[in-house]
Amino acid sequence: MDRTVEIPTRTDINTVYTRPGEPLAPLACASCKKQKRRCDKLLPTCSLCRRIGRHCDYIDDTRPTNTAAEELSALRQEVVDLKNLVSSALRGGGPSSNWPTPSFPSLIFLDGSAFDSPLQMHNGNVRAPTAVLNAMGSAAEARVMVDHYFATVHTYFPILCRTRMYQQLTSEPGAGMVLLLLAMKLVCDVPVESAQGQLYQDVKNFYSSQEAQNGPELPLLQALVLISLYEIGHGIYPAAYLSTGHAARLGHTLGLHGSKAPQIISGFQCWPEQEEGRRTWWAVLILDWLVNIGSCGKRPLATPHPTADSALPADEAQFESINHPTERLSLSAPYSVRVSPFARTCQAFTLLGRVITHEETDDGEAIQLSENLQTLASVIEDEVDSLAICYNALLSLYETYSRREKSPSNKQVPLQNESTEGLSNISIAVLTLSRRIRMANIQLITPFVIPCLYNAAKVLAMFVKSNPTCVEHVEELKDCLSFVGQRWRVCGLYFDILWEARLTRL
Repeated sequence: MDRTVEIPTRTDINTVYTRPGEPLAPLACASCKKQKRRCDKLLPTCSLCRRIGRHCDYIDDTRPTNTAAEELSALRQEVVDLKNLVSSALRGGGPSSNWPTPSFPSLIFLDGSAFDSPLQMHNGNVRAPTAVLNAMGSAAEARVMVDHYFATVHTYFPILCRTRMYQQLTSEPGAGMVLLLLAMKLVCDVPVESAQGQLYQDVKNFYSSQEAQNGPELPLLQALVLISLYEIGHGIYPAAYLSTGHAARLGHTLGLHGSKAPQIISGFQCWPEQEEGRRTWWAVLILDWLVNIGSCGKRPLATPHPTADSALPADEAQFESINHPTERLSLSAPYSVRVSPFARTCQAFTLLGRVITHEETDDGEAIQLSENLQTLASVIEDEVDSLAICYNALLSLYETYSRREKSPSNKQVPLQNESTEGLSNISIAVLTLSRRIRMANIQLITPFVIPCLYNAAKVLAMFVKSNPTCVEHVEELKDCLSFVGQRWRVCGLYFDILWEARLTRL
């Protein structure tokens, strides 16, 4: 029996079999005809042009000129088709089964070595559904919302360039910009009843439709980052965990995770755009660490740890003025060097990320982490967010080592003595920090401080029997959680955990 295997030719490889009944163009597209390639004539784009991100043109210059009657008939048919499309969109503003295929070549994922140039994405003029536009409000309302966003969320999570955003508001926004604006509105929202109300559902549905219709782009990732921050802050799980992981994948697709990563999307032409991309990736890292604080190292992170030469966010003043920084600091910069508040947040979260993935048997790393965290905490006494992150990392590290048993030789494990005392000292430091938090503007309080308050309350409750004054300390931390809960509903979930564990009654 002949078992000869026929090797497909390059022409065969580029051919995609069509489904029965699928509409085809009468002639090959101009590009395939010019290059003498086999064209499958799929509409509106042939498979080869779609795969390599090339414009597909079925115009035949040799065809006879249509008569006026034929042109009028074709125009009438286009009007009918457009009416049907609008009617369908109004009946259901959600995802449709007739979405166009994104013009994003699969070659990037199937064989990255064959792809050597960035794509210039053309996502088309996709309009936002009526329900989404209604949620966005008028142009004046959108401007007020943007002002509120930059006065609140942007102060601690500055991933958008204020100057560029206001410039884009001067023209009619496309669907991608409407999605980003809606995500900005969502993260500013303080839900009264349910955190998963109509606005949240509209934004999530619109995000899904945008991702299905368009290729990956930075505004899409920025919208997802803000959605994830909202979900984390209001305790919407497992959505928060899944959204954050998805943001990591989207960032990888855009090549934001490293300077040597393939830059598959062109568009980061000017420095402000590059800085927005860098800041957005730092935001993804922060959310990945934040959403995994309570995992006790039992779930893998969705992102790699940044390297020592990873660039920190630039100074906020330079970012807002669109001035290229004269000096770029990296993660390896000494903590004594003055950096922007967001860069401090990145430094603190990086150490927290190391604690999350720390192997308990690596005593040398534990000692180094403890020293680095204490050093950083000593130079950021005025920065509440970064200080809370450092305190939370120390609590997690000390709690791990305080539970370890002595070795068979009765020798103390490194950090064991320091951990027991450190838990008490850091918890009292958090108590002091909580008093500063309660004096802050509620709109400027971040979700970053919440795990620290909870963990300190949990630790102090363990000392109640030996130190009855800890009862008052636990109650004070509970009061702070209740205060922050006016902005972020996840505090209520932490409060419930304390109650269920009967820590509040000790």
